[in-house]
Amino acid sequence: AIFPPRFVAFVIMIAGGTMIANKFLCSWGCQFGTLQDLLFRFNRNKADSKGLLKQYKIPFAVSNAIRILTFAALVGAAVLWGTDIIDPVDPFKIFKPLMLSAVGIVFIAALLLASVFVYRPWCHLFCPFGLVGWLAEKGSQKKIQVDYAACTACGACEKACPSTVMGAILKRDRVIPDCFACGTCVEVCPVKAIEFKGGKRRRPPEGKFEK
Repeated sequence: AIFPPRFVAFVIMIAGGTMIANKFLCSWGCQFGTLQDLLFRFNRNKADSKGLLKQYKIPFAVSNAIRILTFAALVGAAVLWGTDIIDPVDPFKIFKPLMLSAVGIVFIAALLLASVFVYRPWCHLFCPFGLVGWLAEKGSQKKIQVDYAACTACGACEKACPSTVMGAILKRDRVIPDCFACGTCVEVCPVKAIEFKGGKRRRPPEGKFEK
């Protein structure tokens, strides 16, 4: 069954929070996403360029494959058995603790611990809206853009990016993962060659990043 109010909310969230500005809803409006981000930032140096304790970037092919399988399982269980497999471990129940089950507590605790070392594990590995939002953000009006005329190919933005997305945006040599518009790349660029603005992303000049 389609619940009209939630369907309308979903459309508004996709249109306003993803299509207008690159996944801004997930970036700045999602309570659990912000909590994960906060925990990740606690384990960063003052320049927000690397972890105090080692932080890891899961390859997008791996994280997105897990997220797609999770989404398929969610839809399959809903259609075949009318069951919501996310409900027992729904991380948003952390804001309503009395609704948490023992399984939910263990799962959410693991997510929060992982958030110190991996950027937004729930968003990258399990979130169904995250998957749909990743597809929708391909049409975002505003996004991270690189001025290749000013870029010195130093790689500071790619190294400081909490995920693998900036490397893909910078070099345009693979599928671009989720960009949460966190602004880290903008802050660390020594020549201010990165902006969050409208327009189509350009491709780097041939040989720009060859060693």
